[in-house]
Amino acid sequence: MKLRSILILALILISSCTYAVQPFTFIHITDVHVNSAGKNTDLLKNIAEEVKAMNPKPELAVCTGDLVEIGFESEFMNYKTAMETFGMPVYNVPGNHETKWSDYGKLGPKRFLGQPPYYSFDHKGIHFVAMDSTLWLEHYGILDQSELAWLKKDLDKAGKSTPSVLFYHHMPGFIPNEAELLRVIRPYNVKLILVGHGHNFKTWKKNGVLFQEGKGVMNNPGGYRILEVTPTEIKSFTVVTGSGEKKPDGVVSLAPIPNPVTLVRPRTGESINGQVSIQATVKSPMEKVEYAIDGDYQPTTPDAKGLCDVKADFSGFPGWHTVSIKATDKDGMEWTDTASVRIGPPVPPSPHPPVAFFPQEVWHRSVSGAIERPIRAAGDRLYLGTLGGDIYCLDAKTGKDIWKHNVGSDSISQPAVGDGFVYVSCVGGDIIALYKKTGKQAWKYHTDGPVVGSPTLGEGKVFCGTGDRGFCALDAKTGSLLWRYPLKHMCQVVPLYMNGVIYFGAWDGMFHAVDAKTGKDVWTYKTGDTLYWSPSNSDPATDGKSIVVTAYQGEGNVPDVFCFDVKTGALVWKRKNPGEKALAIFNSPYVVGDKFFLPDTGGGLYCMQMADGKEVWRTTIGQTCYDNWPVVSGGKLYVCGLRGNIVRFEAATGKKEWTYSTGNGYLLAAPTVWKDLVIVPSMDGTVTAVHR
Repeated sequence: MKLRSILILALILISSCTYAVQPFTFIHITDVHVNSAGKNTDLLKNIAEEVKAMNPKPELAVCTGDLVEIGFESEFMNYKTAMETFGMPVYNVPGNHETKWSDYGKLGPKRFLGQPPYYSFDHKGIHFVAMDSTLWLEHYGILDQSELAWLKKDLDKAGKSTPSVLFYHHMPGFIPNEAELLRVIRPYNVKLILVGHGHNFKTWKKNGVLFQEGKGVMNNPGGYRILEVTPTEIKSFTVVTGSGEKKPDGVVSLAPIPNPVTLVRPRTGESINGQVSIQATVKSPMEKVEYAIDGDYQPTTPDAKGLCDVKADFSGFPGWHTVSIKATDKDGMEWTDTASVRIGPPVPPSPHPPVAFFPQEVWHRSVSGAIERPIRAAGDRLYLGTLGGDIYCLDAKTGKDIWKHNVGSDSISQPAVGDGFVYVSCVGGDIIALYKKTGKQAWKYHTDGPVVGSPTLGEGKVFCGTGDRGFCALDAKTGSLLWRYPLKHMCQVVPLYMNGVIYFGAWDGMFHAVDAKTGKDVWTYKTGDTLYWSPSNSDPATDGKSIVVTAYQGEGNVPDVFCFDVKTGALVWKRKNPGEKALAIFNSPYVVGDKFFLPDTGGGLYCMQMADGKEVWRTTIGQTCYDNWPVVSGGKLYVCGLRGNIVRFEAATGKKEWTYSTGNGYLLAAPTVWKDLVIVPSMDGTVTAVHR
């Protein structure tokens, strides 16, 4: 009986570790950028002709994003027609050009090509996983927690030993939570990850996986990859369109290979003060072994048993940081393991400054998805929406849940709160009112397209840009439509209500002032002719007499900051931001009295006069700043850097006072001040409260 049990167990283990792969060839293309006039379809058809002449013929193709230029329906139709010339199944994922300017955003490929943002399929023993690395309204990318949870379930279902190929848009360096992806796929047999975005052939070797970027079809000459699958390996080749030359560019074995590197200490979530003790095991001989805090790699040498034991001094900003161990083998494959930890302030120089010199974290917590818009504080409660559709009400003092409600799709709006309700929007096309006390739904208004704008309240109405190229006013108590203002393109901003007028910019290149009662024009101003730099990236700010927004009129040293008279729409002044080298267009101003504060995308921060736009002071944040704005309270200015830092300045002078790291997630939302806390939402799905 015992022998029989052993044999059964052995058969189970054998069956779980085997896979049967049949030979076939497939194609990788990327970054086509088809437009409404059909531009680049000829380049795509040229590749199709070359592919159809191959022997053996490829059996499928994958395209890793930026299928089209803007995301209009006409562009998708042109792309679809051109791809039909390949005569084989083509599997697509979205890129940032589908999601930045389009009314449909991430849902464009599903609406026009019948393919959801992420999905999987099998072909001759290989498991393919199409993933979505894009963000609504952004150039940058992440793999959200909800998608990574789906990926784990999908790979579990496929089988741990099944060779798998992942494909998505953003290449390494553009996804800040790549380490989390590597942790998720570590138990599985993922062998190849195909990406785009960079428009060039490039290969990275990480944790037994080949990451391979494709040359953009639009490059002219563009290119593509040929992937030849055998029962034991995948061979990769690059081809420049029209060259007739097929160049080898890597081979990966289909056999499962365990990661020989394990970070033993510290573990994710630990709090550390003083030196950082790093312990790791390296089970195989390596050419080089290194450790790092936030990517600053230093060499180390394992002992005879493969143990690394390092005491690392930390001199950076206090907060959340990534500790890494990396070992490189003779084939150039990098094997890594990481942990996210909180590190206290460095030992201060002598004489010691007071402890209050360093920011003190009060609470830090995770939510179910990335947070792309600011948190709303009302009373002693915080309200926020997430990718995945969870709306949270938190206790502001502790960060603990009061309630949570799912609205069915991603919510990238800043909630509005008033008269017993919380108002949010979601990309499923809805503007929703929830009861403030319970989080239960009070009413829902549906539109024909994703709603990416945020609601604003005034006169008993809810004002919001809608997903069907409109801007609407709803009754705040019932959700009934009061009026709808038509637009040529979508509106994504937090609108400004003041004295019976609602102000907002849209992707039609116009800044609008609309009568709040009737929905009729009060005035409009055209900031430029280009869709790419419309004033819809900028939430308007006012001193009561003038409104300041950012927009851009085109290439070169032209104005990107505009100031209008609130009553007439007359241009008070316009100018290029003081930094001149970087654009301010993707950030918003913050007004205090007769001055306003504005960051640019290069990390410059400026104080300027409302009256004439003249510079008062300038400084630097220390990180790129994107889709953000400063907040001023108690004479202090708080602003977020893209790569996770919250920074405090003296508002009067621009003197930098402290920096705190919230982690490696993108910060695409302004901080919120509540009493003595500054609260920071992150795209890594965390919220951090720091004593200010």
